[in-house]
Amino acid sequence: MIWANLNEMDEEVKIKPQAQVAQQTEPQVVKSDWALATDVYNKGRNIVVKLNLAGIDPDKIDISVTSDSVKISGVAEEEETTEGCDYFVKEIRRGSFERVVKFPVRVEMDKAEAEYKNGILKITIPKREESIVNKIKVKAISNQ
Repeated sequence: MIWANLNEMDEEVKIKPQAQVAQQTEPQVVKSDWALATDVYNKGRNIVVKLNLAGIDPDKIDISVTSDSVKISGVAEEEETTEGCDYFVKEIRRGSFERVVKFPVRVEMDKAEAEYKNGILKITIPKREESIVNKIKVKAISNQ
C-alpha cells in the first residue's frame, strides 16, 4: 500500500517538459524566464553590481550601461540533451534572461568594467563626480 501511494505521488510531481510549457494558448510577453540573484552596493567612488550567473557562458552575456542604469541580458543554454527525460526535480533555469538595475546616482558609463569569476559577474562603474558626496566638518564660531 505504501508503494502504491508513492507511485501515485511520483506521477503527480513529474514536471512537464519545457516544450509542453511553451505550447500555452495565451500569448505572454516575457523578458526573463527567471529573476537573477543580484547584489548592488556602493564602494567608495564606485557602484558595484554582482549577479549569480553560474553555468552561463560569459560570451553569451550582454551588458549595456547608461548614465543611470545597467542592463544585463543573455541566454543560459542546456548543456546536454534532456529530451525524453522525466524529471523528479528541475530547478536549474535555462532560457533567456534580462535584469535592469537603476542607480540612485549618475555613473561614468564609458568607464564601466566587468569580470566573470566562479559563476559571479561583477560590474564596477565609477560614479560621476557631481554624484560623489563630499562631507565637510562644521566649524563652531563663537558669538564673541
